[in-house]
Amino acid sequence: IHSPYHPTSAHPLAFHLLRRLFVVDSSTSSDLESRRDQMRAFVEPLMGMLEEDGAVEEADESKKKNQGVLTEGVAGLVAGYAKEFPDEILGPVFAMMDSKSGKQRRNALRVVSEVVRLNEEMFAGGEGSEDMQRLRDVLEHHLLARLHDDDIHLRKAAAWLFANLNTARIVPKLASRLTDPDARVRSTAEVGLIETLLRSRWGLDAVVAFLEYIRNFQANPHQQNPLSRGFATPSKKAGDARRSHPGSITLTSDTSGSIPKSPADIVYGGWRSEEVTRSGSNETVDTANVQSHTDRLFRIIAKWAERTPPQTWPLLVPTLITKTYASPSDPTLIRFWSTVAPWLAKSEEGMKRVVGQVLVLMEIQGRLTEELLDTKFDDSALAVQSLLFARLCPLLILKTIPSEAFDEVLTLSTEQMLMVGDFWNGQEDSKHDSVELASSDVSERMLIELVRRSDHPVEFPQIRQLSLSLLPKLFFLTSLPLIHRKLVMLVMSRAQDLVILKGWVFAFCSWVLELGQREDAIAAMRETDVQWIARNITEAVLVVMAWKGQEQGGEELHKLQLGAIDSLSIILTVTAPKALTRASSSSTASVPSTTLSRRPLIEEIDTTSTTPATVVKEPSSYLYSSLLTYVLSTLHPPSAIRSSTTLFPMPPSTSPDPQLSIVMANVLVMTIKRLGAQPLGWASGSDQPKAVVGEEARSMTEKEMDLFERFVEGVGARVVEVVNRVVMQDEEGAIKEAGKKGWGNLAAACLQVLFHIAYTFRADPSRVSGSFYEDMLDTCINSINSANILTQIGSLKLLTTLLSLTSATAVSETSGINTAVTNVLTPSKIARIRDGLEGLQRVGSVAVSKEVGMLVERVLMVLDGGA
Repeated sequence: IHSPYHPTSAHPLAFHLLRRLFVVDSSTSSDLESRRDQMRAFVEPLMGMLEEDGAVEEADESKKKNQGVLTEGVAGLVAGYAKEFPDEILGPVFAMMDSKSGKQRRNALRVVSEVVRLNEEMFAGGEGSEDMQRLRDVLEHHLLARLHDDDIHLRKAAAWLFANLNTARIVPKLASRLTDPDARVRSTAEVGLIETLLRSRWGLDAVVAFLEYIRNFQANPHQQNPLSRGFATPSKKAGDARRSHPGSITLTSDTSGSIPKSPADIVYGGWRSEEVTRSGSNETVDTANVQSHTDRLFRIIAKWAERTPPQTWPLLVPTLITKTYASPSDPTLIRFWSTVAPWLAKSEEGMKRVVGQVLVLMEIQGRLTEELLDTKFDDSALAVQSLLFARLCPLLILKTIPSEAFDEVLTLSTEQMLMVGDFWNGQEDSKHDSVELASSDVSERMLIELVRRSDHPVEFPQIRQLSLSLLPKLFFLTSLPLIHRKLVMLVMSRAQDLVILKGWVFAFCSWVLELGQREDAIAAMRETDVQWIARNITEAVLVVMAWKGQEQGGEELHKLQLGAIDSLSIILTVTAPKALTRASSSSTASVPSTTLSRRPLIEEIDTTSTTPATVVKEPSSYLYSSLLTYVLSTLHPPSAIRSSTTLFPMPPSTSPDPQLSIVMANVLVMTIKRLGAQPLGWASGSDQPKAVVGEEARSMTEKEMDLFERFVEGVGARVVEVVNRVVMQDEEGAIKEAGKKGWGNLAAACLQVLFHIAYTFRADPSRVSGSFYEDMLDTCINSINSANILTQIGSLKLLTTLLSLTSATAVSETSGINTAVTNVLTPSKIARIRDGLEGLQRVGSVAVSKEVGMLVERVLMVLDGGA
């Protein structure tokens, strides 16, 4: 064995014979002491071989190969004794790990790897003998110490071995190393965690242990991770000592003294751990660092999920759903589902398990009752809260998964969708205990459960809203006709329950949002989709918009009409990118013309043309053009806008409805906010989801700004025209006539549209032509003296925004806004502005807020400076 002159092929045979002759199986009746004596006789020379081999750093290729075979053989032989005599065997091995020679440390780790391979049953998590427990503890401790080794190969080897240890013990310890000041330790700990989650013999137990660590860390960061106290970097002295002796921990009979209790025990050494705990005990948690650590933990989950084979997900899903349902109010578990959802969605069998098990939970869980709501005891309040979380949990799991993942799992035809009736009438359906059901059965039952939650008169508002947002997500391909049927039925009944009608308007909004969020869904849009959308608008949305508050009454109608406004705005926002891109590259415009036609009264016929060109209507562009044409025409009929569409009936010019015109102005406001990346501002009133109401304002990309500019080109001139027309009628007294009082607020609504246009262009005012700036300034001057206070305030806001653009950093003296200000603000027009502003100042404080007063003063200061 030891001779370097024997052929390397003889070494494995020699080691095999030696093991057969001297390594006695512990199941025999041999005396323990005799085996111990036998072991001692061999360990010293075998360890000497490893040390001698590790001391030779440079060798030719033949010697390196010979030394590798020798090391493997010695490692296997030594590992055979480790189970019975961990102290005698592993003590010298771990001592070699502290060698200054990287080769010797690697040889020692080879022995440890072989120990783990040969003694897998020792790491099964049971108590076992005292020696076995001690071996597990010592292995964990020294492998964790390898994370601090300078040798990258040693760190990688240690990271690979963690998957063989008890996951309930090792996962939290690895996770706590993610906040180590040494980037190498953090990186190796992350690799070790991912490998443990993927390869652990306990499978799901590793994932559950990691989730429990995250939950406990968020509940008490200091207790779970002492290094999180400020995430301070250790002193240079401590760091130097650690790198010189990366694993120097004395192995004694006192286990508590040799096993690290926290990352600080390794980083600082035992003499510093108490000091760190004591000095940090009164410190407050650094919220930013805690959040950063939590984000890193979830990034590890994402990396694990990305590498998890699709066939593994069906095995993981049942336990994960059960655990989530057992703690339905825990946001950590829902974030876990959101993190793994993109990869879970790629496993069809995994998705079937998710849908099937969630469906069973939805069917067997309790329901809200009037009796429970009427009970006035504290216990009933807790019961209601628990029931809410329980009913939310399955829906939230479904919400985290991408919509496309349900297309092959939940399959219902349009006819099957329309057969769904009312399922909240007290009929008890049979309960199903198995998730192994036919696909159509699962689909029908899931649809029934969602409709029951949306239509039941006694239901949590959160459950109703979430169910109606999930219905178009889970059944995107065939749910639009069902939404139409529900809307029409409720509208025809004059909406005896506005809450349920509002919910189905919300479902319509959710379907359109899903259309915009799905990749290539707009491009794949069919003519039948356009027809169903148009029917929803004409037969339900526009009807709701025309309802008067006096007839229907209440705050619920206001929220319902806000939802109706949102639906039209979302349709324009979703279809605008393709329609406007198509319009910019096509000779045939897809946006309505806002200028008067200049076609000759008599046109010559081209006799050379035999076959007229066929105009192909791209569905989404056709929908966008038709709806925008209707919105602009309805602003203030009659309109000179031409329309060849039959999707929406044009508003009558004989008896126009001022309420409908104001609603259309609000549709434009919401569309401009969405396209302009502005917060929408009425989340609390409309009960819309975050995707609908928008988040905080953000910077726009160049592509988004180009799209917004093209949209404004199609609507700006029409809005200016409407404001000027209404203000002119106001001056002539036409608005004060009977039946026309409602037009007074239309100018204010349209000025709000112009304000948001100007506000969005503040980042790059040069995108707007000087003539459009002049039109907006003239409109401000015309409306600043209006008898309608809302119109005056709208004019003031727009004027303030336009004047502020002149001082933008990207604006030159010859830019459109500066040229417009120079051309428009003549002394006579400045005088008109002053008259209007002074009139606003004379209005009582009840009508004019402090903010408006400040705007008045600001404009007057600008005008004074200009004068």
